[in-house]
Amino acid sequence: MKILLFGEFSGLHTNLQSGLKEVGHDVTLISTRDSYKKINGDIVLKQRFNNKYLKYIWSFLQFWFLLFSIKKYDVIQLISYDFLKMPHFFRLKYIKALKRRNKHVILNKSGLDAFGISVLLGNLRYSPFQNELKEEVYDGLCKDLGYRQLLKSKEIAMLFSGIITNMYEYHLPYYKFNNYLGHAPLPLHTKQLNKENVINGKIKILYGILRKALKGHTYIIQALNKIEKDFHGLIEIQIVEKLSLEDYKKKLNNCNILIDQACCYSYGMNALYAGSMAKVVLTGNEQESEDFFGRKAPFINILPDVDDIYNKIKFFIINPNKINLIGNETRDYVKDFHCHKKVAKEYITLYEKLNK
Repeated sequence: MKILLFGEFSGLHTNLQSGLKEVGHDVTLISTRDSYKKINGDIVLKQRFNNKYLKYIWSFLQFWFLLFSIKKYDVIQLISYDFLKMPHFFRLKYIKALKRRNKHVILNKSGLDAFGISVLLGNLRYSPFQNELKEEVYDGLCKDLGYRQLLKSKEIAMLFSGIITNMYEYHLPYYKFNNYLGHAPLPLHTKQLNKENVINGKIKILYGILRKALKGHTYIIQALNKIEKDFHGLIEIQIVEKLSLEDYKKKLNNCNILIDQACCYSYGMNALYAGSMAKVVLTGNEQESEDFFGRKAPFINILPDVDDIYNKIKFFIINPNKINLIGNETRDYVKDFHCHKKVAKEYITLYEKLNK
């Protein structure tokens, strides 16, 4: 197949491209670099301006000029449609133009739109946005959940030839859509994963902030403050923010425990990078997510609760022998279940549904 992976979040498409190529497909990746993460691709769309208006215009023009060269692909897969920085009317026009010039245009649903957020808020015990709504700190979220925005997000989702999801939170809003193809695990390049989780001196804990008002940040920081106070001589805590993906991986390489995210039912690419290095990963891994994939994962589920996070970190501090044990289990799980080549074959199976 001739495949175009359009857009990049956290390395998902980069790893998928490696797998698809290894199983014999012609794959091109267009990357917007995912902001400060600086993830490149075969074609890279870069920003040239600091002024937000010029930045918006430049992004808009880049996408439309690029459209002329995007043709005759068997599958075009968008990582989302949020990275298409343009008004709703033009997004619709853009996706329709892609569909006219190519065989199939698929949405790999990474991230939540107004419709997806509204479904989660109404159906889950907690959500990634519960505190942001309460504290009104997530810019524009309340406004984005208006009726017109819900209709717009559904309209775009239904326009695609198919929808694929990678996490329970993204599956739940869309699995009843007529164009829903199914789900596949997140892919990670797993050729050489033999690292051991060795404690040298203090237990090193890393927390990588995605966004200060998102995914349980408040709970995590409070729990880490308690841990620092109670186990100061035994641990070393490092908190990092807005690093490139390569620099972040270097930080991961030197920790024993990663605190990823709370308020989430599923784990993401951040957890996979750490898991592949045999780190203990505290993240979202609820029973609903394990049931969704039909498999138990060794990631440590943490709740949006300071005491829960504190107690789960404390367990590994007072039982350091468990760090290497759980770390090895996590590495082996990632190597098996999230192998880029294995996941790529699952994507191909989903793509082939469109030709039946």
